[in-house]
Amino acid sequence: MTGSREAYSVRFSSRQSKWSFAFFQAAALFSVAMALSVAFSDSSLGYKVPFFLYAAAIALMAQNYAAGTEYIIGGGDLTIKTGFLWRRSIPLAGILRVRPIESRKPSGTLLRKKFRIYFTQTDYLEVSPERDEEFLAKLKEAAPHIAVEPTLTTLARRQRVG
Repeated sequence: MTGSREAYSVRFSSRQSKWSFAFFQAAALFSVAMALSVAFSDSSLGYKVPFFLYAAAIALMAQNYAAGTEYIIGGGDLTIKTGFLWRRSIPLAGILRVRPIESRKPSGTLLRKKFRIYFTQTDYLEVSPERDEEFLAKLKEAAPHIAVEPTLTTLARRQRVG
């Protein structure tokens, strides 16, 4: 059975606020425009180089965020891939629990509703997959030992029924 679990991988896109993609694309384009305008200006080289590098770095980071985040469950790991610059893999065997939260605290995701994935008692990552119920089901299927607290949607459904 273990071999069949590791033979497949499931991908989930991250939920994004409707304005975040447009905002970060605009920030990237603005930074590129600033970098190019300074590069072709009559300013001194001592001014051009640092400003160009700064504007290019901002553009690269904004474009990376706009590229989106993907969560991949497979091969014994949960891999979180953001754009083309950041990738982190957590062994499924090391995940202790998953807890739904609502928080405006800045984290890897800018959304209010997200999941905290604990891989020690105090260390965690926050994720916001698009299909959250399916994400939790696949995570639990791949690693049955993970304690998954009910989602806020599930709790709301239980309160309406009961």
